[in-house]
Amino acid sequence: LEAGLSKTAVGDPEGIEDLKTFLQEYPEHARVPEALLTLAEHHLSAEPPDLQRSRRFLERLESVSGLPARVRECRDYVAVWLAAALHRLPASPESGESPDPDASAPPARTISVEEAATAFLERWPESASRPIVRLKLAEFLLNKGDSANALIQFRLLVRENPQSPLAEQARFLAGKALVLAGGKSNLSQAISEWDAIAQGSGPLALHARLEQALALTRDDRRQDALVVFDALLGRREIPDELRITALLAKGEALYVLAQSRSAVAAGAPEPLPSSVPSPTAALTPREYLDQAISTFQTVAALSDVPPEIRDEARYRLARCHEQNGDLESTLGTLLEITNSLGEGPRSDWTWYFRAGLEALRLLDRDRKWEAALQLAKRLASVDDPRAAEAAAYADRLRLEHFIFEVED
Repeated sequence: LEAGLSKTAVGDPEGIEDLKTFLQEYPEHARVPEALLTLAEHHLSAEPPDLQRSRRFLERLESVSGLPARVRECRDYVAVWLAAALHRLPASPESGESPDPDASAPPARTISVEEAATAFLERWPESASRPIVRLKLAEFLLNKGDSANALIQFRLLVRENPQSPLAEQARFLAGKALVLAGGKSNLSQAISEWDAIAQGSGPLALHARLEQALALTRDDRRQDALVVFDALLGRREIPDELRITALLAKGEALYVLAQSRSAVAAGAPEPLPSSVPSPTAALTPREYLDQAISTFQTVAALSDVPPEIRDEARYRLARCHEQNGDLESTLGTLLEITNSLGEGPRSDWTWYFRAGLEALRLLDRDRKWEAALQLAKRLASVDDPRAAEAAAYADRLRLEHFIFEVED
């Protein structure tokens, strides 16, 4: 047993065999629960996890009577993470559900994350693991759309453990729950919550400032949002991914403002939190559009962004050119996207195909049938389900405009 525990602790696979041998040779030993718990934890955290074996060992542990409190607490804690893993992954061999030669009976009903976490919180009021379990419960509720109960759990975590490193994360996600709940009052609370986090120096301060700006945009307070975006983008320590997200969102806010004659939301604006400077006077629609163009050009010119991000920036830039009445630049920018296959494969082809279809519309309008056909063929060559639509478009162009191509 000691050899098995020591080896397993340092990742030596022989430790698992030692523990199984111990269980076979000493089934009535007082330390059997310790071995069962270690095996359950090991199979749960393995790469890839073996959830069926982890569940079997946990079930065997639950059948042991007279367990000390420490072991029961650990058992209930592992049950929470096992429930979370089973919830995320489908029951198949690919997801960690493999046949278990160590078990003869079918597994018991899998309990939900909500059941396992609630049971843990009820049974162990003094446990040091309560914050992480409550956070897991709140995240589960938030992900399934139960924003009201998720918010309760996030706030309980902060109230019970205000000094916990998880308290900031709970406050941050409480803002997400408020937004999901809907309503202007909840949105205002979320903005204030994120502002409070952004004023601190915690790991989520910059993310909170971004969420605050996005929430202001959602609340049609785009001029206020621009001030927050600029405050965020002015920080030296902002990570590249966060900076690109902020730039794209700022550019979109500018584009929407440019479409409004007054560029000012109706009604009296709510005051911004004190940590954010007051917005400047509204610009003209043309000035907003020029700033939007500059912002999207900045993202498109970055050399280290994924191709799909550059596609999005260029597509949004093309829309700005179209809004500006510059259809030549619009088409040119769209074709930059469709001609950029050499920049590498995309994890998401959405913006590439949007650009392609918009370019086909403009070429069709200009009666440039052969150029449209070549573009449709290029889109059809991409390994994506939407390529079929482009191939059908190419066939239609050939038939409607009598375009005959000579095969080499």
